Amino acid sequence: GEVEQNLGLPLMAFIPELAKGGKGNSAPEKQVVENPFSEYSESYRGLLHSFNFVHTGLAATVIVVTSAVPEEGKTTVAVSLARLASQSGKRVALIDADLRNPSIASVMELKDVGHGLVSALLGEQSLADCLKNDPISDVMVLPSTRIRFKPSKVLDAENIRDLVHGMRADFDLIIIDTAPLMPVNDAKNFAQLSDFVLFVVRWEKTPRGIVKSVIRDMRKLELNIAGLVMTRTDTR
Repeated sequence: GEVEQNLGLPLMAFIPELAKGGKGNSAPEKQVVENPFSEYSESYRGLLHSFNFVHTGLAATVIVVTSAVPEEGKTTVAVSLARLASQSGKRVALIDADLRNPSIASVMELKDVGHGLVSALLGEQSLADCLKNDPISDVMVLPSTRIRFKPSKVLDAENIRDLVHGMRADFDLIIIDTAPLMPVNDAKNFAQLSDFVLFVVRWEKTPRGIVKSVIRDMRKLELNIAGLVMTRTDTR
């Protein structure tokens, strides 16, 4: 109630904090696969069901997952949501669009990541050559690696639009993990092409003033903010 009153957005999910070293507690991003009936996995199942997936032809639903500042858990949310959705038979693609701090390849333990998002955007490699298989699910991943030049030179709005439009024909759901919105503007081109923006905040950690400022900015861009996900909550 406090979140919705202060921010004017629905709270879509509480993601519980995982106990360190507990029995069966693998990495958070693996929980939905290895412990599908845990409280943690159920929170993501509820989040997935919160979306109304309406498909026209082969068009996919595109969800951007972002946050106000780093260390909020947005990558964990993006990976977990993608893996859970793939279990229901959806054709799911996951894009690492955080070029300043790419982490999905490491988190998902992808091997031999040579080409990825940058190569696909610049037309250096075909999309098929850039997509990687998630080792523990059916998710197809478009990873990123650190680049030598400014991300703003790569994240051209037209190239992003062409990439996302092309992927809509091959997938049911596309989840895009972007950079935090407060320090940089890289995420905005992706967010403007999405059907929904999922905003991640960390329980008892994210300053509410910063959250309010970022939400105001998103509303100015007329983004469709689906709601908030609160991570690492103490459910007791």
